[in-house]
Amino acid sequence: MTPFFNKYPALEAINQEIINKVPEEDYFEWFPRELNFKVLIIMKLCNNLKYNALKNWALNAYKKGVDIDYERYKNDFINLNTLLDLLDNGTYLKIIEKDNMA
Repeated sequence: MTPFFNKYPALEAINQEIINKVPEEDYFEWFPRELNFKVLIIMKLCNNLKYNALKNWALNAYKKGVDIDYERYKNDFINLNTLLDLLDNGTYLKIIEKDNMA
């Protein structure tokens, strides 16, 4: 069995070979824990055209969760919105630049 990062050494490879080819319902096999957050980050960094569709789906799904059980899902909803703000306003670029300078 080939180690994951030998087969997919860059985010763009993960974007092209997994996110763009694997059915969304099978993503969980590739991205354990915080699946939606990981996929959104990779999509944004790779300028994936499906980013906005997944973002909108996630916002609706997490909102439904909050509507059903606020206490259980409020932190997930807050974390999703924080992540999307970071990604959509470009703040993540400052983080990447800072890491590259270190």
